[in-house]
Amino acid sequence: MRKILTIVLAWVSSIAFAAGADEIFADAQAAKASGDLVAALKGYEQACEMSHANACRRAGLAYDYGMGATQNYPSAVKFYEKSCDLGSADGCSNLADVYGAGRGVARSEQKSFELFVKSCEMGSSGGCYGLATAYEKGKGVDKSIETATKFYQKACTLGLDLGCEKVK
Repeated sequence: MRKILTIVLAWVSSIAFAAGADEIFADAQAAKASGDLVAALKGYEQACEMSHANACRRAGLAYDYGMGATQNYPSAVKFYEKSCDLGSADGCSNLADVYGAGRGVARSEQKSFELFVKSCEMGSSGGCYGLATAYEKGKGVDKSIETATKFYQKACTLGLDLGCEKVK
């Protein structure tokens, strides 16, 4: 009986924990919408600590572009990595971008390519677009216009207008 009670309490607390992260993230989004980027970043970081994947990505974006904090590429990478590890397809795409550009990490076209593959497989239109660009330019992979076109089309299908423009 004691074991069952422990399991039930652990399950209930995990639900409350998740709801807390969602609420904090929503408050951070509201702060961003009202122009309070410092409060937004604080909320994103707090929700990220609670394993909210999109909050981690938003914190990464804030540090990557200096929104609510001084631009800090290593911090951006840390948050993008956590976002990607937590299953955010767009977080993986952002991480691929920083590896491709060498922002806060050693530049690696191969690592960028691998992350774009992961991101696209997870359903990110931006990830598919990045993957298409890698194939088009031969970055981290052998150049293939045919394969690039396939991934531009997938980006388009997933709703990215830039992908649609590439396959016109």
